[in-house]
Amino acid sequence: MNPSIFSGDAQSAGAGKPMPASKTRGVAQVLDTSIALPRNAGTLQTEVEQMRQSTGTPLATSLRRLLFVWFRVYVRTSKRGKEERVNVGIPIPIPVVGALLRQHLDFAQALKVVGLAHEDPQAAGQYLESCMALELVRVETGNAERDKQELVVVGLD
Repeated sequence: MNPSIFSGDAQSAGAGKPMPASKTRGVAQVLDTSIALPRNAGTLQTEVEQMRQSTGTPLATSLRRLLFVWFRVYVRTSKRGKEERVNVGIPIPIPVVGALLRQHLDFAQALKVVGLAHEDPQAAGQYLESCMALELVRVETGNAERDKQELVVVGLD
């Protein structure tokens, strides 16, 4: 465990003691994002909150969600330098349910966008394009030998 990321050092946190299951899931989610965290976690927190606020739902989208939601299927495939993208949206007339969908990115998605923005701004834009208000399925696969990557996202927006 990196003491600069979490409060306290490893000795005071009880390095030999097992963590409760609820805490290990949270740590696994943070470590699963594969982002190199900067030394100043306060700066990262500020950047993530700014990202969440800047990607809020516009008023027109919020009003549209009162009448119907979009069932979206997003597929992006890249193979040997060629990229193919499919973004299909089907309106479903379900009143008021869309108003219950989240208005901003969640923390984990905003953290991933900030990390991608530091490495490759184009990849951050592609990731933002694939984000939905309610993701039912998100599958990312990659094969380095064939130089092939695929992302499939199904959800409501």
